[in-house]
Amino acid sequence: MINSFFKSKELKYGIETEEDGITVFIVRFRGDNTDIIINVFVMPEINLYQIIGSMNVTVQSNQRQSVLNAINECNLEADVTSCYLSNNGEIKFWIGRNIDGDTFSEEAFAADFLMVVNDTEKKTPKLLI
Repeated sequence: MINSFFKSKELKYGIETEEDGITVFIVRFRGDNTDIIINVFVMPEINLYQIIGSMNVTVQSNQRQSVLNAINECNLEADVTSCYLSNNGEIKFWIGRNIDGDTFSEEAFAADFLMVVNDTEKKTPKLLI
């Protein structure tokens, strides 16, 4: 289903399988302002997927506290996606969903994927100000 969605959108992607059986889809493309990287982790053992997006931007150590404060505010106002600052200074937006039974469809995945892409692209620059 995820392969089908990426092919229908003509997105180039890679697939990796981790030792624990998690499948990772890696998508990179050019957004309006910079490169966007989306990783989709599919965890069949626990019926879950996570979509995690980031831009090609790293927060400097002297900016981290102000960015963390902005991330906290962003998360308070968030409708669906959540945001965090990774250990290496990347701002990441993500969604995790249960994929058990009829709760998982290509349409649902597409909506989640596009929300992560949109929030990554639109909100990341605002968090850096």
